[in-house]
Amino acid sequence: MGAGVSTSTFHQERDGRQTGGIDVFVVSDLHTDHGSNFDTILSWPDLRGRAGDDGAIHARTEEEGVGSDHDMDVEEDVGSEHDTHSQHHSKKEKEKKKRKKKKKKTKSNKSANEQQIEVIESVLICAGDISTSLSLLRETLRVLKQKFDHVLYIVGNNELRLDRKERRALRSGESYTSVDKHRDVEALCLEEGIIIRPIELCGVVFKPILAWYTPEFDPHFDGSTEHRRGWLDFRACVWPDELCASLDGISSYFLDITKEYLDPSITREDTDASDEFAAPSSTSSAADQVLRTDEKFVITFSHFLPRRELLPAASVWIRPTIPFVVGEGRIDTLIREQRASIHVYGHTHINDDRTVDGVRYIQHAFGHPGERWRIAEMVHGSYKPKLIHCARTSQS
Repeated sequence: MGAGVSTSTFHQERDGRQTGGIDVFVVSDLHTDHGSNFDTILSWPDLRGRAGDDGAIHARTEEEGVGSDHDMDVEEDVGSEHDTHSQHHSKKEKEKKKRKKKKKKTKSNKSANEQQIEVIESVLICAGDISTSLSLLRETLRVLKQKFDHVLYIVGNNELRLDRKERRALRSGESYTSVDKHRDVEALCLEEGIIIRPIELCGVVFKPILAWYTPEFDPHFDGSTEHRRGWLDFRACVWPDELCASLDGISSYFLDITKEYLDPSITREDTDASDEFAAPSSTSSAADQVLRTDEKFVITFSHFLPRRELLPAASVWIRPTIPFVVGEGRIDTLIREQRASIHVYGHTHINDDRTVDGVRYIQHAFGHPGERWRIAEMVHGSYKPKLIHCARTSQS
Protein backbone atom coordinates (compact mmCIF):
# COMPACT_ATOMS: atom_id res chain seq x y z
CA MET A 1 0.00 0.00 0.00
CA GLY A 2 1.32 3.42 -0.88
CA ALA A 3 1.49 5.45 2.28
CA GLY A 4 2.13 8.69 0.51
CA VAL A 5 3.05 11.89 2.25
CA SER A 6 0.17 13.52 4.05
CA THR A 7 1.60 16.73 5.40
CA SER A 8 -0.07 20.07 5.87
CA THR A 9 0.75 23.32 7.60
CA PHE A 10 -1.90 25.39 9.36
CA HIS A 11 -1.57 28.80 10.98
CA GLN A 12 -4.52 30.33 9.35
CA GLU A 13 -7.47 32.65 9.31
CA ARG A 14 -10.87 30.96 9.31
CA ASP A 15 -14.21 32.76 9.13
CA GLY A 16 -12.56 36.03 10.10
CA ARG A 17 -10.82 34.44 13.08
CA GLN A 18 -7.07 34.29 13.54
CA THR A 19 -5.68 31.24 15.32
CA GLY A 20 -3.73 32.51 18.29
CA GLY A 21 -2.26 29.14 19.26
CA ILE A 22 -3.23 25.61 20.17
CA ASP A 23 -3.92 23.63 23.30
CA VAL A 24 -2.94 19.96 22.89
CA PHE A 25 -4.87 17.22 24.68
CA VAL A 26 -4.24 13.47 24.70
CA VAL A 27 -6.30 10.32 25.17
CA SER A 28 -5.89 6.65 24.29
CA ASP A 29 -7.74 3.34 24.55
CA LEU A 30 -11.21 4.87 24.61
CA HIS A 31 -12.83 1.45 23.99
CA THR A 32 -16.22 2.87 23.14
CA ASP A 33 -17.57 -0.65 22.65
CA HIS A 34 -18.42 -0.11 26.33
CA GLY A 35 -21.53 2.05 26.48
CA SER A 36 -20.36 3.80 29.64
CA ASN A 37 -17.13 4.84 27.92
CA PHE A 38 -19.05 6.27 24.97
CA ASP A 39 -21.39 8.16 27.31
CA THR A 40 -18.39 9.69 29.08
CA ILE A 41 -17.00 11.00 25.80
CA LEU A 42 -20.38 12.47 24.92
CA SER A 43 -20.25 14.44 28.19
CA TRP A 44 -16.98 16.20 27.37
CA PRO A 45 -17.30 19.95 26.72
CA ASP A 46 -16.93 21.50 23.29
CA LEU A 47 -13.40 22.94 23.20
CA ARG A 48 -13.43 24.24 19.62
CA GLY A 49 -12.40 27.82 18.88
CA ARG A 50 -12.02 28.94 22.47
CA ALA A 51 -10.87 32.10 24.17
CA GLY A 52 -7.68 34.04 23.75
CA ASP A 53 -5.34 35.04 26.58
CA ASP A 54 -7.90 37.19 28.38
CA GLY A 55 -10.34 34.33 28.88
CA ALA A 56 -12.90 35.42 26.28
CA ILE A 57 -12.98 35.50 22.51
CA HIS A 58 -11.87 39.01 21.77
CA ALA A 59 -11.39 41.48 18.95
CA ARG A 60 -8.14 43.21 18.12
CA THR A 61 -7.77 46.29 15.92
CA GLU A 62 -4.64 47.07 13.95
CA GLU A 63 -4.30 50.53 15.43
CA GLU A 64 -3.92 51.27 19.10
CA GLY A 65 -5.86 53.97 20.98
CA VAL A 66 -9.06 54.02 18.96
CA GLY A 67 -11.43 56.43 20.65
CA SER A 68 -8.87 57.35 23.29
CA ASP A 69 -7.14 60.58 24.23
CA HIS A 70 -4.40 59.74 21.75
CA ASP A 71 -6.77 60.68 18.93
CA MET A 72 -7.52 64.13 20.35
CA ASP A 73 -5.74 67.22 19.05
CA VAL A 74 -3.55 68.97 21.63
CA GLU A 75 -3.31 72.74 21.45
CA GLU A 76 0.25 73.93 21.05
CA ASP A 77 1.33 76.90 23.17
CA VAL A 78 2.62 79.62 20.84
CA GLY A 79 4.71 82.13 22.73
CA SER A 80 4.59 85.87 22.12
CA GLU A 81 8.23 85.85 21.00
CA HIS A 82 7.33 84.05 17.74
CA ASP A 83 6.92 86.29 14.74
CA THR A 84 3.91 86.26 12.45
CA HIS A 85 5.63 83.94 9.96
CA SER A 86 6.31 81.40 12.70
CA GLN A 87 2.71 81.56 13.90
CA HIS A 88 1.43 81.06 10.34
CA HIS A 89 3.80 78.10 9.84
CA SER A 90 2.68 76.62 13.15
CA LYS A 91 -0.97 76.92 12.15
CA LYS A 92 -0.31 75.15 8.85
CA GLU A 93 1.51 72.34 10.66
CA LYS A 94 -1.39 71.97 13.09
CA GLU A 95 -3.90 71.70 10.23
CA LYS A 96 -1.66 69.12 8.52
CA LYS A 97 -1.46 67.02 11.69
CA LYS A 98 -5.20 67.30 12.13
CA ARG A 99 -5.85 65.95 8.61
CA LYS A 100 -3.36 63.12 9.24
CA LYS A 101 -5.02 62.16 12.53
CA LYS A 102 -8.44 62.23 10.91
CA LYS A 103 -7.22 59.87 8.20
CA LYS A 104 -5.67 57.58 10.80
CA LYS A 105 -8.88 57.56 12.81
CA THR A 106 -10.92 56.63 9.72
CA LYS A 107 -8.53 53.74 9.09
CA SER A 108 -8.78 52.68 12.72
CA ASN A 109 -12.56 52.73 12.64
CA LYS A 110 -12.48 50.58 9.51
CA SER A 111 -10.25 48.12 11.31
CA ALA A 112 -12.65 48.06 14.22
CA ASN A 113 -15.52 47.28 11.89
CA GLU A 114 -13.54 44.47 10.27
CA GLN A 115 -12.59 42.93 13.55
CA GLN A 116 -10.21 40.00 13.64
CA ILE A 117 -11.05 37.53 16.33
CA GLU A 118 -8.19 35.61 17.91
CA VAL A 119 -8.99 32.17 19.28
CA ILE A 120 -7.15 29.27 20.83
CA GLU A 121 -7.82 26.09 18.89
CA SER A 122 -7.83 22.63 20.43
CA VAL A 123 -5.92 19.57 19.22
CA LEU A 124 -6.69 16.05 20.40
CA ILE A 125 -4.23 13.18 19.97
CA CYS A 126 -5.98 9.81 20.19
CA ALA A 127 -3.33 7.09 20.49
CA GLY A 128 -5.38 4.15 19.24
CA ASP A 129 -7.83 1.48 20.41
CA ILE A 130 -11.26 3.00 19.94
CA SER A 131 -13.21 0.03 18.61
CA THR A 132 -13.02 -3.10 16.46
CA SER A 133 -16.26 -2.04 14.76
CA LEU A 134 -15.72 0.35 11.86
CA SER A 135 -19.18 1.87 12.34
CA LEU A 136 -18.54 2.57 16.03
CA LEU A 137 -15.08 3.89 15.19
CA ARG A 138 -16.68 6.34 12.77
CA GLU A 139 -19.33 7.36 15.28
CA THR A 140 -16.72 7.97 17.99
CA LEU A 141 -14.47 10.00 15.71
CA ARG A 142 -17.45 12.16 14.75
CA VAL A 143 -18.12 12.87 18.42
CA LEU A 144 -14.47 13.82 18.94
CA LYS A 145 -14.65 16.17 15.94
CA GLN A 146 -17.57 17.90 17.66
CA LYS A 147 -15.38 18.51 20.72
CA PHE A 148 -12.00 19.51 19.22
CA ASP A 149 -10.84 21.65 16.30
CA HIS A 150 -8.29 19.06 15.14
CA VAL A 151 -8.34 15.32 15.87
CA LEU A 152 -5.16 13.30 15.30
CA TYR A 153 -5.43 9.53 15.44
CA ILE A 154 -3.30 6.43 15.05
CA VAL A 155 -4.64 2.93 14.69
CA GLY A 156 -4.41 0.48 17.59
CA ASN A 157 -4.49 -3.30 17.67
CA ASN A 158 -8.23 -3.37 18.48
CA GLU A 159 -9.09 -1.65 15.22
CA LEU A 160 -7.20 -4.29 13.22
CA ARG A 161 -9.00 -7.26 14.74
CA LEU A 162 -11.57 -8.73 12.39
CA ASP A 163 -15.08 -8.60 13.81
CA ARG A 164 -17.52 -11.49 13.50
CA LYS A 165 -18.88 -10.40 10.16
CA GLU A 166 -15.38 -9.97 8.73
CA ARG A 167 -14.27 -13.36 10.07
CA ARG A 168 -17.34 -15.03 8.56
CA ALA A 169 -16.48 -13.49 5.19
CA LEU A 170 -12.94 -14.81 5.55
CA ARG A 171 -14.18 -18.33 6.28
CA SER A 172 -16.44 -18.20 3.23
CA GLY A 173 -13.43 -17.68 0.99
CA GLU A 174 -13.12 -13.92 0.76
CA SER A 175 -9.63 -12.49 1.01
CA TYR A 176 -9.66 -9.91 3.78
CA THR A 177 -6.82 -9.44 6.25
CA SER A 178 -5.86 -6.96 8.95
CA VAL A 179 -3.80 -5.16 6.30
CA ASP A 180 -7.00 -4.61 4.32
CA LYS A 181 -8.76 -3.44 7.45
CA HIS A 182 -5.98 -0.94 8.12
CA ARG A 183 -6.61 0.53 4.67
CA ASP A 184 -10.32 0.74 5.46
CA VAL A 185 -9.63 2.46 8.79
CA GLU A 186 -7.41 5.07 7.16
CA ALA A 187 -9.93 5.67 4.36
CA LEU A 188 -12.64 6.16 7.01
CA CYS A 189 -10.45 8.68 8.84
CA LEU A 190 -9.89 10.74 5.72
CA GLU A 191 -13.62 10.74 4.99
CA GLU A 192 -14.25 12.11 8.49
CA GLY A 193 -11.47 14.75 8.39
CA ILE A 194 -9.29 12.95 10.93
CA ILE A 195 -5.55 13.63 10.70
CA ILE A 196 -3.47 10.45 10.27
CA ARG A 197 -0.25 11.81 8.78
CA PRO A 198 2.38 14.39 9.87
CA ILE A 199 1.05 17.90 10.22
CA GLU A 200 2.15 21.27 11.59
CA LEU A 201 -0.33 23.31 13.58
CA CYS A 202 0.72 26.75 14.80
CA GLY A 203 4.39 25.87 15.01
CA VAL A 204 3.93 22.45 16.63
CA VAL A 205 4.75 19.43 14.45
CA PHE A 206 2.82 16.21 15.05
CA LYS A 207 4.15 12.90 13.72
CA PRO A 208 2.37 9.54 14.07
CA ILE A 209 4.52 6.39 14.23
CA LEU A 210 2.82 3.25 12.97
CA ALA A 211 4.23 -0.02 14.31
CA TRP A 212 3.25 -3.30 15.97
CA TYR A 213 4.55 -5.09 19.05
CA THR A 214 7.33 -7.69 18.89
CA PRO A 215 8.28 -10.24 21.57
CA GLU A 216 11.90 -9.14 21.20
CA PHE A 217 10.89 -5.90 22.89
CA ASP A 218 11.60 -7.71 26.15
CA PRO A 219 15.25 -8.79 26.63
CA HIS A 220 14.10 -11.98 28.38
CA PHE A 221 12.31 -13.36 25.32
CA ASP A 222 13.53 -16.92 24.73
CA GLY A 223 12.17 -17.48 21.23
CA SER A 224 9.19 -19.62 22.24
CA THR A 225 5.60 -19.07 21.16
CA GLU A 226 4.13 -19.37 24.65
CA HIS A 227 3.48 -15.62 24.75
CA ARG A 228 0.74 -16.06 22.14
CA ARG A 229 -1.51 -17.97 24.52
CA GLY A 230 -4.49 -16.07 25.89
CA TRP A 231 -4.14 -12.91 23.79
CA LEU A 232 -7.05 -12.13 21.48
CA ASP A 233 -4.91 -10.53 18.78
CA PHE A 234 -3.46 -13.91 17.82
CA ARG A 235 -6.96 -15.16 17.01
CA ALA A 236 -8.74 -12.04 15.81
CA CYS A 237 -6.02 -10.43 13.68
CA VAL A 238 -5.28 -12.10 10.34
CA TRP A 239 -2.07 -11.28 8.49
CA PRO A 240 -0.66 -12.17 5.06
CA ASP A 241 1.73 -15.10 5.29
CA GLU A 242 4.73 -13.02 4.23
CA LEU A 243 4.35 -10.76 7.29
CA CYS A 244 4.32 -13.76 9.62
CA ALA A 245 7.58 -15.19 8.33
CA SER A 246 9.56 -13.38 11.05
CA LEU A 247 8.83 -12.21 14.58
CA ASP A 248 9.06 -8.55 13.57
CA GLY A 249 7.46 -8.86 10.13
CA ILE A 250 4.19 -7.13 11.00
CA SER A 251 5.93 -4.30 12.83
CA SER A 252 8.45 -3.86 10.00
CA TYR A 253 5.55 -3.50 7.55
CA PHE A 254 4.04 -0.61 9.53
CA LEU A 255 7.40 0.99 10.30
CA ASP A 256 8.20 1.05 6.58
CA ILE A 257 4.99 3.02 6.00
CA THR A 258 5.99 5.41 8.78
CA LYS A 259 9.51 5.91 7.43
CA GLU A 260 8.09 6.72 4.01
CA TYR A 261 5.95 9.60 5.22
CA LEU A 262 8.59 10.82 7.68
CA ASP A 263 11.29 10.97 4.99
CA PRO A 264 12.06 14.69 4.46
CA SER A 265 13.35 13.97 0.95
CA ILE A 266 9.82 13.07 -0.17
CA THR A 267 7.43 15.89 -1.06
CA ARG A 268 3.91 15.91 -2.39
CA GLU A 269 5.30 16.14 -5.93
CA ASP A 270 6.83 12.69 -5.46
CA THR A 271 3.50 11.20 -4.42
CA ASP A 272 1.08 9.56 -6.80
CA ALA A 273 -1.82 11.98 -7.18
CA SER A 274 -4.23 9.05 -7.04
CA ASP A 275 -2.95 7.91 -3.63
CA GLU A 276 -6.12 7.51 -1.59
CA PHE A 277 -4.25 7.97 1.68
CA ALA A 278 -2.69 11.35 0.89
CA ALA A 279 -4.12 14.10 3.07
CA PRO A 280 -5.91 17.01 1.41
CA SER A 281 -3.31 19.41 0.15
CA SER A 282 -3.01 22.85 1.69
CA THR A 283 -2.49 26.04 -0.25
CA SER A 284 1.26 25.98 0.34
CA SER A 285 3.72 24.82 -2.29
CA ALA A 286 5.05 21.27 -2.50
CA ALA A 287 8.32 22.38 -0.96
CA ASP A 288 6.43 23.68 2.06
CA GLN A 289 4.78 20.29 2.54
CA VAL A 290 8.02 18.84 3.93
CA LEU A 291 7.95 19.10 7.71
CA ARG A 292 11.49 19.74 8.87
CA THR A 293 12.08 19.11 12.56
CA ASP A 294 14.88 21.67 12.96
CA GLU A 295 13.83 24.50 15.26
CA LYS A 296 10.32 23.01 15.64
CA PHE A 297 8.51 21.66 18.68
CA VAL A 298 7.78 18.03 17.75
CA ILE A 299 5.23 15.69 19.31
CA THR A 300 5.24 12.07 18.13
CA PHE A 301 2.65 9.44 18.97
CA SER A 302 2.18 5.71 18.62
CA HIS A 303 -0.17 3.11 20.04
CA PHE A 304 2.52 0.76 21.30
CA LEU A 305 5.23 1.36 23.90
CA PRO A 306 8.58 2.67 22.63
CA ARG A 307 10.70 1.74 25.67
CA ARG A 308 10.76 -1.29 27.97
CA GLU A 309 11.07 0.80 31.16
CA LEU A 310 7.65 2.34 30.46
CA LEU A 311 6.12 -1.00 31.46
CA PRO A 312 6.02 -1.25 35.28
CA ALA A 313 7.57 -4.34 36.82
CA ALA A 314 4.29 -5.04 38.62
CA SER A 315 2.54 -5.60 35.26
CA VAL A 316 3.99 -9.11 35.01
CA TRP A 317 1.97 -10.03 38.10
CA ILE A 318 -1.18 -9.50 36.01
CA ARG A 319 0.13 -11.71 33.19
CA PRO A 320 3.74 -12.86 32.85
CA THR A 321 3.72 -12.67 29.05
CA ILE A 322 2.61 -9.04 28.88
CA PRO A 323 6.12 -7.68 28.09
CA PHE A 324 6.11 -9.65 24.82
CA VAL A 325 2.94 -8.05 23.40
CA VAL A 326 3.21 -4.35 24.24
CA GLY A 327 6.10 -2.62 22.53
CA GLU A 328 8.58 -2.06 19.75
CA GLY A 329 12.02 -0.56 20.45
CA ARG A 330 12.38 0.82 16.94
CA ILE A 331 9.63 3.33 17.74
CA ASP A 332 12.03 5.05 20.13
CA THR A 333 14.71 5.19 17.44
CA LEU A 334 12.30 7.18 15.26
CA ILE A 335 11.32 9.40 18.19
CA ARG A 336 14.98 10.35 18.64
CA GLU A 337 15.56 10.81 14.91
CA GLN A 338 12.59 13.18 14.73
CA ARG A 339 13.90 15.16 17.74
CA ALA A 340 10.59 14.87 19.54
CA SER A 341 10.06 16.65 22.84
CA ILE A 342 6.95 14.64 23.72
CA HIS A 343 5.82 11.15 22.79
CA VAL A 344 2.26 9.98 23.41
CA TYR A 345 1.38 6.27 23.50
CA GLY A 346 -1.27 3.86 24.79
CA HIS A 347 -2.06 0.12 24.75
CA THR A 348 -1.25 -1.02 28.31
CA HIS A 349 -3.88 1.14 30.06
CA ILE A 350 -1.22 1.96 32.65
CA ASN A 351 -1.05 5.75 32.77
CA ASP A 352 2.32 7.41 33.05
CA ASP A 353 3.99 10.78 32.54
CA ARG A 354 7.76 10.80 32.82
CA THR A 355 10.85 12.18 31.08
CA VAL A 356 13.57 9.81 29.91
CA ASP A 357 16.74 11.10 28.25
CA GLY A 358 15.13 14.42 27.37
CA VAL A 359 11.82 13.09 25.97
CA ARG A 360 8.56 13.29 27.88
CA TYR A 361 6.55 10.04 27.54
CA ILE A 362 2.82 10.19 28.26
CA GLN A 363 0.09 7.59 28.42
CA HIS A 364 -3.42 8.74 29.36
CA ALA A 365 -5.68 5.75 28.73
CA PHE A 366 -9.37 5.33 29.44
CA GLY A 367 -9.37 1.53 29.31
CA HIS A 368 -12.08 -0.94 30.27
CA PRO A 369 -14.61 -0.11 33.02
CA GLY A 370 -13.59 -2.97 35.29
CA GLU A 371 -9.85 -2.36 35.38
CA ARG A 372 -8.62 -2.09 38.94
CA TRP A 373 -6.08 0.67 38.31
CA ARG A 374 -8.93 3.07 37.54
CA ILE A 375 -9.81 3.30 41.25
CA ALA A 376 -7.98 6.63 41.39
CA GLU A 377 -10.18 7.88 38.54
CA MET A 378 -13.33 7.00 40.48
CA VAL A 379 -12.01 9.02 43.41
CA HIS A 380 -11.00 12.07 41.37
CA GLY A 381 -13.85 12.11 38.86
CA SER A 382 -14.63 10.85 35.36
CA TYR A 383 -12.02 10.44 32.67
CA LYS A 384 -11.13 13.57 30.71
CA PRO A 385 -8.53 14.42 28.05
CA LYS A 386 -5.16 15.44 29.48
CA LEU A 387 -3.74 18.86 28.55
CA ILE A 388 -0.04 18.47 27.64
CA HIS A 389 0.71 21.71 25.76
CA CYS A 390 -0.87 25.08 26.55
CA ALA A 391 -1.05 27.97 24.08
CA ARG A 392 -1.38 30.60 26.80
CA THR A 393 1.96 29.72 28.33
CA SER A 394 3.56 28.03 25.30
CA GLN A 395 4.61 25.34 27.75
CA SER A 396 4.18 21.59 27.91
